Amino acid sequence: MGRQVTLKFGFAGDVRDVTVVLPDGEPIPWQWGEQFSVLRKETPRVDGPLKATGSARYSYDIQMPGMLYGAILRSPYAHAMVRSVHLSGARQQSGVIAALRVEDNEVRFAGQEVAAVAAVSPEVATHALRHIKVEYTPLPFVVDMDKAMAAGAPKVFGSRPNLARRRSRGALHHAGADARLARDPRRGRELEGRRAYGLVLDPGCLHGAR
Repeated sequence: MGRQVTLKFGFAGDVRDVTVVLPDGEPIPWQWGEQFSVLRKETPRVDGPLKATGSARYSYDIQMPGMLYGAILRSPYAHAMVRSVHLSGARQQSGVIAALRVEDNEVRFAGQEVAAVAAVSPEVATHALRHIKVEYTPLPFVVDMDKAMAAGAPKVFGSRPNLARRRSRGALHHAGADARLARDPRRGRELEGRRAYGLVLDPGCLHGAR
């Protein structure tokens, strides 16, 4: 069952009454000319004045007694074996509290974490990274998806195949004929998309004391 309601639809200069049937329990939709207590009202941002004047405090601005700062040494290679990591040079720097290596001897992407330093300031931690000596043995790698799936391609994880499984759904042989836009195999072109990453203004952090 349902109920009949008359709503005002349209836009300025062209508004008309429309009778519709709404299911029981469904609220009445918004309609033209309806007044709201929040929507369409100017609402000042609570944090607006703080951010506009530069007086807003972020996690980076917080300093606690005994607080330490970390820095991470990352691999410049997309694929390599880590033969050795020498931390003594970093540990000898004034203000360095700890220096550790990541217990993984194989690098699988450029930028992978290799070692880390904890120090009394960000500047000391970053400087200490320069005193960490790492010996790499570069290994073959590919960055193209088709090449990664080809026979004989360098494996990302040991003996495991790069392609775990193929999944398809629907009548794929009809998709190309019915699609408005399709790849022409003779032209060798493909459509690719990229991931979008949302970033907050204030990064997350951990606070601790020694």
